[in-house]
Amino acid sequence: MPRPFVMWPNKRLTPPAPVEAVTHAVRALWDEMIAAMEAMPGVGLAAPQLGVMLPLAVVDASDKRGQAVRLANPEVLFSRIEPRWHDEGRPTCPGFRPRWNGPARSRCGS
Repeated sequence: MPRPFVMWPNKRLTPPAPVEAVTHAVRALWDEMIAAMEAMPGVGLAAPQLGVMLPLAVVDASDKRGQAVRLANPEVLFSRIEPRWHDEGRPTCPGFRPRWNGPARSRCGS
């Protein structure tokens, strides 16, 4: 059974300490996160959303699924100045799908 989502405004949804090494446990958690993201369905998920206070994320914005990127200690490296309207859904705020004006493109690294 998948882990339940941690709902906003839970105080655990704050920046966690960095991941020092990619271990078997981290890889297993990434696999679990990808399964949860696919079940939402969604294009990205962070570990704190599942109650795991580690800076881990998975993203699959590909046209065909199954190409998820796994990130440890992710950070935004670049964002375009030109904005674009986005629809966003979050498992931690069910039923809330805001439309927001954010960067048209960003590059993340870990």
